[in-house]
Amino acid sequence: MSALKLAVHISLDDIRADEFSAMLVIAEERDLLERQKLRH
Repeated sequence: MSALKLAVHISLDDIRADEFSAMLVIAEERDLLERQKLRH
């Protein structure tokens, strides 16, 4: 709601790109954690 109050317009493509980037980061972190677990 605050974004709307500030008249900031974010396109759905921007949101999708951000979500996709977040998914990649999460997947990368998960893989790193799994590799660390295997080492210990």
